[in-house]
Amino acid sequence: MDPSRRFRPLPGALAALTATARKRGRAAVIGAVQVRWDDPSRLVSLGTTTTRTGARRVTLVDEDDVNQGQYDARDDVLAVSLAGALVRRDTWERLEGLDPAYDGWGDSLDFCRRVWRSGGDVVVVPQARVRHAQESLYARRGEHDGSRRDTYGARRAAEWFHALAYASWWAILPLLIAPFVSAAWRAVIRVVQNDARLLAADLAVPVRVLARLPRLRSSRALVTRTAGRGRRARAAEQALLATGRQVRHDIRVREWGDYETWRAASAPSDVARTEPTSHAVAAVRSGSA
Repeated sequence: MDPSRRFRPLPGALAALTATARKRGRAAVIGAVQVRWDDPSRLVSLGTTTTRTGARRVTLVDEDDVNQGQYDARDDVLAVSLAGALVRRDTWERLEGLDPAYDGWGDSLDFCRRVWRSGGDVVVVPQARVRHAQESLYARRGEHDGSRRDTYGARRAAEWFHALAYASWWAILPLLIAPFVSAAWRAVIRVVQNDARLLAADLAVPVRVLARLPRLRSSRALVTRTAGRGRRARAAEQALLATGRQVRHDIRVREWGDYETWRAASAPSDVARTEPTSHAVAAVRSGSA
C-alpha cells in the first residue's frame, strides 16, 4: 500500500482538532477518531487505556462498531493514537518524543502516559475522523494481505515491556516472571483451541520480552525524567486506567472474538462439508445398482 494511504483526515477533522486545542489550554495531545479506510462509519479507535500493571492495552471502543454519535461526549482519555493527532511542540520536545524501545507497538500509549504525568491532558475529539489503513496491525506489505495474528507476539511483548517500564522497582522481578506464567497458561488454551500458530506466538512472547531488556533501563529513565511530581497529574492518570469490567470485556472481544472469527473463516463451508456425504451416497447407490 502507498505510504500516503496509511491514514487520511476526513473533511473538517483538522478544524475540529485545532478548535479543541484553542479551547483546552492544558491539552497537550489532541487525538482524532480513527475509522476504517474502506468504511468511515466503522470505528477503529477512539482512545485506549491500560491495566493497573500496564501489561494489557485496552481499547475504549469495539473495533468495527458503527459510529452513531454514541461517543460524542467523550473527551479525556489515557491515550490516543498519534496518527493524525495534534501534539504541542513544547510538549514533544520536553518529553523527548517517542521511545524507540517500543519498535512502534505501544509508543503512543507510553507518550500519552508521560504527558499526563508531566501535567498535560490527552483529549480525543469524536467530531474529528481519520481514515486508518491499519497496515502495521495487519502486517500488510505491498500485495500481501496479512492478519492481526501476524503481529500478535510483538504486540504482547510490547505490553509486557510497557508494564516493566512503569512498574515500581519492587515489582520488576514479579513482572519478569509473569510473561512465562502467562505464556504457559495461554499455551494450554491454544492447545484446547487447536491453534498451533498462536501457541508458537505465545511461547515466544517471554523470549521477545527478554530480548528487549537491554533497553529497559533507558525507558524507565525516560519515564522518570519526563514525569512531573504533582498529585493532580498522577491522580488524573490513575482515574483513566482500565477498570476490571473494561478488561473482561476487552478479553472477550479481542481474544475470544478474534479466535471465533478465525475459526469461522477457517472452517469448511456448508457446501464443502456436504460434498463428502454426497459422494458417499452416490457411491452407495451405484454399488446397489
